[in-house]
Amino acid sequence: MKLESKIQSEIISYLKGEGYVVIRNLEGNRGIPDLTAIDRDGSHTYIEVKNEAGRLSPSQKMYIESLRSHSCDVIVVRSVAELKVLL
Repeated sequence: MKLESKIQSEIISYLKGEGYVVIRNLEGNRGIPDLTAIDRDGSHTYIEVKNEAGRLSPSQKMYIESLRSHSCDVIVVRSVAELKVLL
């Protein structure tokens, strides 16, 4: 099973190659998605990265629901391939 940190690194590399600005959100704020990807037009997407066995914690679910209630785009992905489909 691939580590979430490895998947996250692959996703960051892919996004930067596609011209996104990528911000890695630090763990000091539990529940906030791992990454924020900002496109050239200024639109942004919050990205929570999980490995194939990973599950969202209650605080992550709460944060995602809160962001979506404010019309933010939030996705949960397990691979670059899944990111490409959802982004």
